[in-house]
Amino acid sequence: INGGGEVGRPFHVHPTESTIFPGVVIEQISIVDSYAPAYAGADPINDLAALAPCNGGGDDCSGGAIRNDGLLRLIMVTIMGNGSNGQGNGIINTTQGDLKIVGGYIAENIDMLGHGGGILNGGMLSVRYSTFYRNSTDAGGGAISNFGGNVEATNVTFAENSSAHFGSTIDNSSNGIVDLSFCTICDAMTDNLSPQKAAVYTADSTVQFKECVITKAAGYPGDACMATGTGAIVAAGGNLDTDGTCTGFSLANVAAPGVTSSPAAPLLPNFPTPTCHLTVGSPAIDAATDLLDLDGNTIDLDQRGIARPQPVGGAADLGAFELQ
Repeated sequence: INGGGEVGRPFHVHPTESTIFPGVVIEQISIVDSYAPAYAGADPINDLAALAPCNGGGDDCSGGAIRNDGLLRLIMVTIMGNGSNGQGNGIINTTQGDLKIVGGYIAENIDMLGHGGGILNGGMLSVRYSTFYRNSTDAGGGAISNFGGNVEATNVTFAENSSAHFGSTIDNSSNGIVDLSFCTICDAMTDNLSPQKAAVYTADSTVQFKECVITKAAGYPGDACMATGTGAIVAAGGNLDTDGTCTGFSLANVAAPGVTSSPAAPLLPNFPTPTCHLTVGSPAIDAATDLLDLDGNTIDLDQRGIARPQPVGGAADLGAFELQ
């Protein structure tokens, strides 16, 4: 579905009380170049004056590709190049929403004035075997902004996402909970223009990591992790960062993480979604404590469907990529 910048968001899933048809499944499609309804005929990226009424957000100003107020499942769906000037440039999942994404590619979505370049979440969000690539926002949460909702991500790659403030990859607030298991955050664009800026930022909320990797892009000095107020970074199992700012990481302040830099070596075109991969000698290799996610489920495949661990009988690797 190519909106061409002229059509409002293609999908709005409404809440339902039906037990016969409780939700919607969207499978194997791409939604590109679509804007939220208020932008039909306008350009939310280049024509800010025309969109001034949306500066405060609003239903018609948010969710460039999808708004979900109900039960929605996205399977092998691409959300790419969509625009918003409110909240949730690619997808807005409201407080009523229950959204699960498997095999998603969420890339190059841009939110000019709101939060959540890829997804704004206020409800229940589960993401697996998916990639967030080069999403950005002028506020917080280049990939995902979570306002008081629950986010669970397993076997997910976050690459080159950026924001002007707060979390360039993940922004978590309002007593939200974010659980990340076997995830790779690579080349996070975390500048220091704002005093509250990191790849993963949590304010009065909790982010939990298990068997994850965080690396920052060269030339971006912001932190890997930052917690403010009553916010907390909680680490379980083995995790790796490159600056020592993620509380409890077993491999902290690693100067040579051995994770591919996507600008120099593009994301591997793996099916169904691309990844940043580990290189030989990376300390993330064989560093996982076990094959369990934060909920105790066994994760015996990586994002590409490669069996963990490699070789059989050893320990698994950190992040979404298992080196063969």
